[in-house]
Amino acid sequence: MTLTASEKQFFLRNERQVNELVSRIMAIFLLVLCGLLVASYFHIFKVPVRDVLSIMAGAIGFELVLLLLLRIDAPSNLVKYYGVISIQFLISVMIANAYFGIYMCFILAPAISCLYFDRVFTRQIAILGYLMMLIALWFRAPLAIVLAFPGYTVTEWYIAFGLGYTLEYVALCTVLFALADRTRRYLEKLYERNERISDIQTKAIFRFADLIESRDDSTGKHVKRTSRYVQLLLEQMKQDEFFRHQLNEYDYVNILMAAPLHDIGKIKIPDAILLKPGKLTADEFNLIKRHSCDGGDIIIQTMDGIEQEDFVHHARDMARFHHEKWDGTGYPAGLSGEDIPISARVMAVADVFDALVSERCYKEAFDLDQAFTIMEEGKGAHFDPRLVDLFLAAREQVEAVINE
Repeated sequence: MTLTASEKQFFLRNERQVNELVSRIMAIFLLVLCGLLVASYFHIFKVPVRDVLSIMAGAIGFELVLLLLLRIDAPSNLVKYYGVISIQFLISVMIANAYFGIYMCFILAPAISCLYFDRVFTRQIAILGYLMMLIALWFRAPLAIVLAFPGYTVTEWYIAFGLGYTLEYVALCTVLFALADRTRRYLEKLYERNERISDIQTKAIFRFADLIESRDDSTGKHVKRTSRYVQLLLEQMKQDEFFRHQLNEYDYVNILMAAPLHDIGKIKIPDAILLKPGKLTADEFNLIKRHSCDGGDIIIQTMDGIEQEDFVHHARDMARFHHEKWDGTGYPAGLSGEDIPISARVMAVADVFDALVSERCYKEAFDLDQAFTIMEEGKGAHFDPRLVDLFLAAREQVEAVINE
């Protein structure tokens, strides 16, 4: 089955999460080795301290390198191979030492590989693990004969136990691979269904926006253009070190989907005020200002319990707070700085810029140079200064949207 871009992102995200799990398994492995040392010290059972310390040193080295790879955000595929093969190597070293009664642990690395839902990788780890297990058993044979099987030759012990381990390995791998394959196919079908549902939701959201456009053509076009500006700004934020870790992938998707709804509250404003060509009175302007709170309420009332909670959260924030200002002089709540939800800060930049460059029934459009100058002057007063810098850096793409 050919994966969509979003499905690829899903499996890549899963790969990163399993990489972190591998690091935790390595840490648990170190704790188990420490437990062996403590048990040996109190004569609960005897293990060769020198061998345990050697394995611990190797495990610490593998874990430090793995943590470094995760820290520097190394290619996920590299981390995947390094982590799982490291665990397989450590298990094999312990299998090679007859003092350790390890049996089914040799299947640990192939089991972990199944969590990646990558058939090729799982097969590779299974084959490599099997070869490493056979090598480890060969090194285990002489000491095992001395300790527990004096009647065997090395070859006899190796064949007998190698065959037993092989049967266990094949049986366990077959079950694990079947479970992993069924899970992956189920996830692909589930994701395909979710994509269809998401497409329906997206169309419904734009129908909401069309309710505004049917009353005020300039506002409707404003909804579409601001959505494009939000998209450009989010793309810039993904590349920015400051914002990169503040939002996850789902946040970016939800903010972009919610952008068309930021002015949904205007459906409650009478046409006589919304389409008035002249200057508004103070009472009329106060009524206009209510659209932000009305928009947030409409989103909660119509979407809460139907749409995903994170989407509703971002949509409500964008509708309610996109007229807040960085210096606290905006409305409706007078929020300032980072107390303003980040989705609303993004929307504010897109909203004001489009208002500047658009002709309205009550104003002429500013030229681009004027508009960008006003945006820059609004840094730290009206807008989040970091977001303005990112928006200005995307001027070429912004102008392309306007030219369309």
